[in-house]
Amino acid sequence: MRKYIKTTILLHVLCVAMCIAFLASFSTRASTITGQRGISPLPGRSAASFPRVNDGKVMDTHKSQMMNLAEGTVWRYMIEDYYPSLCQTSVFVVFKTKRRVNTLEELVPIHACAQPKNALGDLIRGEVRMTEPAVERRPMIAVKTNLLYDVLATPNVAVELPICKRWSIFADYTFPWWEWDNNSRAWEDLDWKLGARYWFGDRTKRDVLTGFFAGGFGAAGYYDVQPHHKGWQGEFYAAGLEGGYVWRLSKHWHFEVSGAIGYMHTNYRRYHGELNDEHLVYKYNGKYDWMGPVKLNASIVYLFWSKKSADAKSGRR
Repeated sequence: MRKYIKTTILLHVLCVAMCIAFLASFSTRASTITGQRGISPLPGRSAASFPRVNDGKVMDTHKSQMMNLAEGTVWRYMIEDYYPSLCQTSVFVVFKTKRRVNTLEELVPIHACAQPKNALGDLIRGEVRMTEPAVERRPMIAVKTNLLYDVLATPNVAVELPICKRWSIFADYTFPWWEWDNNSRAWEDLDWKLGARYWFGDRTKRDVLTGFFAGGFGAAGYYDVQPHHKGWQGEFYAAGLEGGYVWRLSKHWHFEVSGAIGYMHTNYRRYHGELNDEHLVYKYNGKYDWMGPVKLNASIVYLFWSKKSADAKSGRR
């Protein structure tokens, strides 16, 4: 214990001695600098670079020299424009947070269901219905029959195909094949017509195959007409121009009225019926040409539409 106390006292004495020596050396250096201004205490430096000290106060510092430079202009510039930026401190805090989904709209976006305003309510009630893919409907073909021919017991059918906004093509087939009164009377006619039509008007505002049209056609066929015991058989061909108008009744139904003029030529054979018309006896040949009306039409039309997905059209699946 005594040894420990002695050691502690010795250390205290040593510290006091070191403090006294430090203060003595500092006082000696200050007096040396003050009394010998022209001597440089360090190699390579002049004594003029050290500030003047008066009564322990530094009188000639770099700060005071700068304040006196150019009548204080440099110092004022540094205080106003330079020092403020040096004294500023900026702190940036960067942090990340995990986004939390708090609403049902974020869980199921409205556009995902392709529904209008009530889509969210329907989703909550379990009534969401996915929108069907966009489907483009285009007219495929029109099928029609001439009612005037039908009234005269002349069955007929025609088809028309739109090929662009203003053009269509058509085919017409007439096929009555009647015999009655013990073969003493007959009405048989097989003929085919092919033609094209041009549609007038603003086609962006009209439905397809409606409005005014004009066109041309060619026809050919075979006939056997026997009013009573006597008749004509032959072949014919014809060509002409037609025009008319088509009304839209509904999406699928149209009504057409048209007429045609043209030229027709036929080669016929005149015959008589013998033995109760069981045998047709040839009499002579003949030719006949006609220029004028060749067709009158009042048709009911049914239009078929095709369905094509817009995605399939653009090449997507």
